[in-house]
Amino acid sequence: MSKQKIWLIGAGEMAREYLRVLKALNSEILVIGRNEEKCKCLGQEFNCDVVSGSIGNFLKSQPSLPYKAIITVGIEALKNTT
Repeated sequence: MSKQKIWLIGAGEMAREYLRVLKALNSEILVIGRNEEKCKCLGQEFNCDVVSGSIGNFLKSQPSLPYKAIITVGIEALKNTT
């Protein structure tokens, strides 16, 4: 059985901490963040898939739903992101 993907929404320091734990748990992760450079760095550091741009634009592509989603954006973006 293949692993189910977890979406990690946000690409800042909190996302980095979650990635450390999720990678230790051998989870399959997709990072979705607004900042292209931060996403790229996390993808390289943790060897995971990344998508940069808004979550709204990503959802317009009608992706397969994740097993779980973890939102790590700052408090100022939490309401709109959620």
